Amino acid sequence: MNRMGVATAIVRQFFIDNFELVMVKLVQVCDKTGVGINHMVVELDFVKDHDGTVPAMRDPPSFKVAPIWGYVEGDRPDEPVWFAENRKRNPESYKRALAGMEVFRSTFASEGIWYLVHHGGTVVFSRSE
Repeated sequence: MNRMGVATAIVRQFFIDNFELVMVKLVQVCDKTGVGINHMVVELDFVKDHDGTVPAMRDPPSFKVAPIWGYVEGDRPDEPVWFAENRKRNPESYKRALAGMEVFRSTFASEGIWYLVHHGGTVVFSRSE
């Protein structure tokens, strides 16, 4: 299995294991911002942090939910540091991730939710369907 396949499998399992937690956080951010669920991004980081833990695998997992515009429009104020660093290291990977070339298909939400995943040199920015 290639890196993209591994990243997709990890994301799928994350949403299966944390469905309720993700949905609660999505609803909270939607209510707070007035933005619909299909305009949100779930940001997952599966790379060890400075303290040696993997944020998305902590108990409870650490992840961010925010409106998509802060990731893709203007100067992208919500873009995480690791994503911006990937732009410098691997501009082609960054462009592919930003374009959402690899689509993750799941049934966890019928509207489809954007997600941004950092997994060992692979960055995926896509939308579930």
